[in-house]
Amino acid sequence: MRSRQRTHPLVLALAIAIAAIGCALALLALAYPEHVREYRLYLTEKRPALDFRFDELSETWSEAELRQRFPEARITCYKGAPATNLGDKGCYVDVSSHNGVRAMVVAFFFQDDRLDSASLTIPWWGHMDGLRSILKLYGRPSGFQAEPVAGVRLVGWRLENGSALFFNRDRELNPVMWSGIYWTSKRSCARTGCFSEGAVGEL
Repeated sequence: MRSRQRTHPLVLALAIAIAAIGCALALLALAYPEHVREYRLYLTEKRPALDFRFDELSETWSEAELRQRFPEARITCYKGAPATNLGDKGCYVDVSSHNGVRAMVVAFFFQDDRLDSASLTIPWWGHMDGLRSILKLYGRPSGFQAEPVAGVRLVGWRLENGSALFFNRDRELNPVMWSGIYWTSKRSCARTGCFSEGAVGEL
């Protein structure tokens, strides 16, 4: 009678770890279906790069001028925006990277057909690359949020043309979340106030 072969402890531990990871991914897919969908599209679609400096963006641009600036980009625009403070029209470009940094979507938000703000969505694993790219271009930040607001701490740069640039300081623990770079026009900063005293901490 042949003896029953035992499973090696390392193989068993690996199988348990794989099963645990699989369960965790399944739970994340159930809890954040839109995020998982966006990552799936990002990883499976062929997308172009879209390169520009944030200080090249202008609050004088209309949608037509945006399309002229990026003639090869597939820009899709919709009336309305995902939040009331983001203008009355949003234009979106699915991308693979921005200035050599992995990126998913670039969004441009307009108010009365003038560019008011923009955002860049960076995949979870590209968080530090995004921060380093901004530091390389614009140097030391102008201000930091020491405490989170709505769960997010921002670091910001005042740009020479009067606009402002922000980045979320902390990478999310959840790997299906993403990071973001946010540009705000000089006009928008004058309206809402981009920097305030007492919001400075250590990066």
